[in-house]
Amino acid sequence: MGLIDAITSVAAPRCLDDNDEWCAGLPLERVRTLDSDELGLLREQVSAQFSVQQFTSITGAVLFASLYLATVLFPIPILFWLLAASAGLLGIFVVWLICDPGSWLRRYKSVHADLDRGVIHRFREDKTGQTLEILPCSEIIYQSNKKSLKKWQRATVAVVARTPAIASIATEWLQPVNQGKVGRFFSGKRSLTSSERDEIRHWASQVLDHRRRHAVSYVCWAAFLGWLSRWGNLDLFYAGLAITGYTCSRMFGEVKLCLALKRDANFGSVIINRRATLLDGALVPVGSTSEFLPSAQMKWTEDGTPSEWRKQP
Repeated sequence: MGLIDAITSVAAPRCLDDNDEWCAGLPLERVRTLDSDELGLLREQVSAQFSVQQFTSITGAVLFASLYLATVLFPIPILFWLLAASAGLLGIFVVWLICDPGSWLRRYKSVHADLDRGVIHRFREDKTGQTLEILPCSEIIYQSNKKSLKKWQRATVAVVARTPAIASIATEWLQPVNQGKVGRFFSGKRSLTSSERDEIRHWASQVLDHRRRHAVSYVCWAAFLGWLSRWGNLDLFYAGLAITGYTCSRMFGEVKLCLALKRDANFGSVIINRRATLLDGALVPVGSTSEFLPSAQMKWTEDGTPSEWRKQP
């Protein structure tokens, strides 16, 4: 398998035996099969989308080559700096094209895998009646509220582990706790299922992979800054270095959260909390029962329903 084939390979679907699918906060209603007319129209749309994107990429490469030739023929400072800026943008574009799941190169095989399977995942909210149909491999929106979109948009599908039946039993064995200023509540814990632990690891790995792709862009940008410093343009170098440092510093919080989530997956338990109030001198439970991941300090479920961040990755 070549490098591009390895990068653009289509991931196998995750097992849904103990999981549910959510997209944009909507639960999976059903999986339906595309008829021959829908498949034919979808193939035409795929061909048109890829043609436009390929034309745009080729046009950009031709313009960069033309600018390079102009710089060689007419070595003036303005053309040199235009070429340097264009080289930086082109490098970022190539990294995005190869690494980002939303790029047309990464989507190419996944979209054709959707065409081969010919199925659509339909998500629907009963209360609002809002519907969303997604191509499962590429996660491209096929229809929103029964209307096709003029431009491709991607909606990430979350595979959420089902809350086990033991969770409701565990809520019956909570112990009263008095925390003073924090308040009074009942507390306990339960073990996570293997599907729940897999979900935590999968979510953390996705975020870390996303940050690794950003790190590649930062390395390319740092190399470009080093190249600028050789030409004595230290003001631009220091400005770019400050922007890079600020951007990298914002990544530390997410990386720290991912490491905490992995610790929770290895720990394998959630903390169960339920508010309580004093009634005639006795603690009485009030409100809903919530489960929290102890290391990440994030809500896992509320009354057995997955928390919102799990439904909308």
